[in-house]
Amino acid sequence: MAAQLEQQKVLGDQRLQMVNVQADIAETDALLKHDKQITSKAGWFIISLAASVRPMIAYMLFIEFFLLTYLLAAGWITKDLYMAVWNEPTQMTFAAVVSFYFGSRSFNRKGHS
Repeated sequence: MAAQLEQQKVLGDQRLQMVNVQADIAETDALLKHDKQITSKAGWFIISLAASVRPMIAYMLFIEFFLLTYLLAAGWITKDLYMAVWNEPTQMTFAAVVSFYFGSRSFNRKGHS
């Protein structure tokens, strides 16, 4: 009886993982269709501008982190000022950007969530 319950739990977990994967695929497909619909009538400049938004935000966050760290190490700002700018919401945004570009998909594929 306990083995059956454990097996049902494992099967339920597998079904839940499959539903999550299917939802991710559907979301990605919907986003791609939406982007294609929007850009089908746009010129190359608008398409390039739209494509550069996420990378530019990522570059700005990396530059912010680098400059703040450099200024703190050089003694040009205090740790209090550093922490006022590099606060928890900024750190969470930075972590989301890093995981978007460097591994959220591969991390999730390895069974970590």
